[in-house]
Amino acid sequence: MNRLMQWVMAATLICSSTVFTGCSKSDDIQEPVVNPEQPDDNGANSGSDEVEPAQSSTLALVTASHLGWLVGSDGKAYDPIKGYMPIGVTALAKICYVGSDNGEAAPYNHGLALALSDANGGNTCKWKTSNTDAGHTKQNNENFTSESGLQYNDATHNSDTYPAFKAAMANNGTAAPTGCSAWFLPTGYQWNQMITGSTNYSTLRTNANLQSDFYWSSTEYASLYAWSYYFRYGGWGRDSEDYGLYVRAALAF
Repeated sequence: MNRLMQWVMAATLICSSTVFTGCSKSDDIQEPVVNPEQPDDNGANSGSDEVEPAQSSTLALVTASHLGWLVGSDGKAYDPIKGYMPIGVTALAKICYVGSDNGEAAPYNHGLALALSDANGGNTCKWKTSNTDAGHTKQNNENFTSESGLQYNDATHNSDTYPAFKAAMANNGTAAPTGCSAWFLPTGYQWNQMITGSTNYSTLRTNANLQSDFYWSSTEYASLYAWSYYFRYGGWGRDSEDYGLYVRAALAF
């Protein structure tokens, strides 16, 4: 009898411990609780259809700390790392320069952004269909003086005579967001500002998804040549205006 009582007491003690889990009910085991609102490492939500919204800012309030942020179709700037844009908002451009020296007048003299893909459906196009003087202010070295790209958004340049300008203004049929200028072909001065604002040409190429190739500027070198930038090795070139190069549209804000 004493031996039986000793066995019962021992079994009772073991059942009350965490070692002998078979004596516990399954619903007594506490599983870790996963917060359904917590996104995973890739920004995707692990237990809910809701996602954390991206941090946003109105374009008039952006600073140099917002370089690399996306410009949404609603005219706001969004952090591409810390969440997602609201439903119905599309990313249209990337902020590449913040400052008043963007070559444009108020109210679009706060910064510059580049479209996320090449104009003209990603195909090269001519600056002008013939090597004749376009009447632009000539700049004979790559230390360009301030020059507006928007000034060339007129009926003359929005024609088949100026394919690169026309392609930039159309930007593949994408409407410019609220609070920004129309799409335009950036000048040499504006390209330099975006390159410097992004630290160097290589960083700008990566951030804006530019090809390692030549891109037109709207700045004319001479009556037969216009300035282009080579994003493979970095550097300015002077190309015949009837030569086909890539076009990337810009926005001023």
